[in-house]
Amino acid sequence: MITRRAVIRNLVVTVGGGSLLSACGGRVSLETLAPGAPPRFYGEREMAVLSRVSDLLLPRTETPGALDVGVPGILDALMAEWASDETRAEHRATLAALDAELGARVRGDLTEADRSAAEAALSAVDAEA
Repeated sequence: MITRRAVIRNLVVTVGGGSLLSACGGRVSLETLAPGAPPRFYGEREMAVLSRVSDLLLPRTETPGALDVGVPGILDALMAEWASDETRAEHRATLAALDAELGARVRGDLTEADRSAAEAALSAVDAEA
């Protein structure tokens, strides 16, 4: 049985991986994408929010989740190497607004909220979008 995760993983690997490296002109190394690598675009808070949202959207189950495959690092590399100044500014503003909205919905810090409250908040924001 093909799972949603398998489809997403295969698409990312076959299309996204090549596109990322091509878009970044070969300037992205595996070290910059490794989990725990220092961010080049995101600040500490932005990386924490991005990591939490990534994990909520695609958590680890019997297969690796977003954090296991380095989604925050990939997005950091894209923003640092490929995105225009306009895209970077828009992305930062959107991430800050999402942090504020989700924080209000969990009545605190999204990164510290229990999983069920954080998932409910993210689902509500998604449904309204």
